[in-house]
Amino acid sequence: MSSSLRWAAQLVTGAVVSAGLCLVTSLSARAAGATRPTVARVIALPSHDRTSLVIELTDPVTRASLRSADGSNATLELGPVGPVVAQDLVPGPGGKDGKEWGKDGSEGRNGEAKEAGLIAGVAVRSYLQLPDTFARVVVRLRTPCHQKVRVAGRRVYLDLVPVQPPAPAAVLAATNSAPAADSADAAYRVLEADGLRRARTLASQANVKALEALRNEVVRRDGELGRKRPEMVSHLVDEIDRYTDEARALRLKLDGLLFRKQSGDQK
Repeated sequence: MSSSLRWAAQLVTGAVVSAGLCLVTSLSARAAGATRPTVARVIALPSHDRTSLVIELTDPVTRASLRSADGSNATLELGPVGPVVAQDLVPGPGGKDGKEWGKDGSEGRNGEAKEAGLIAGVAVRSYLQLPDTFARVVVRLRTPCHQKVRVAGRRVYLDLVPVQPPAPAAVLAATNSAPAADSADAAYRVLEADGLRRARTLASQANVKALEALRNEVVRRDGELGRKRPEMVSHLVDEIDRYTDEARALRLKLDGLLFRKQSGDQK
């Protein structure tokens, strides 16, 4: 065989091998993508003190993070995932009593969310971080919120708690205006009574974030008063911690009930 014929044969063989490798690579990538989790539905779990947005996937993801957050938006990134269907979800007509979210505000199977609560809208998109695809979920908020991400199996939760306003002016005025002679006793009595009253109320509402803020407020106020009643403050902080534990347990129970109820309504 001449050198030109041998060269031509090698060229053809190389092209066939290269095409075969490309085909195998393409098929492998498709197979990997087909087994990756996808976004199954988006559900809002509202309550009187907070809203949890639940992104339910077909399988757990290896990464779920809050990439950016400000007073009006929160952005989550989940992945790697399979193909992502772009969705713009808004509360349905009727506000609080709306059934599910849909792309145009009407009831729909995709964008499954009940009462919007603190959420004005949700956009689901995809982006590439080669060689993987990730889902990006942008949440528009009605009011500034504390934001926290937690993962439970194939569900990713974004917990939203409204930023609490400052303590009522009347309480602060009563605490700050005690006469000089008995200012410590009067101020600490107000601090204890107000702290216990608010802790009981917040625990019954399962408002964990507000209870944590109340604890910090008590410690700060004790410092302003000169830490003159350590035993009383220690007892008050212990009581607030006990109410916080009760609130956490109640919150888990309420979340479970809400999720089961909404999942059952959509079947």
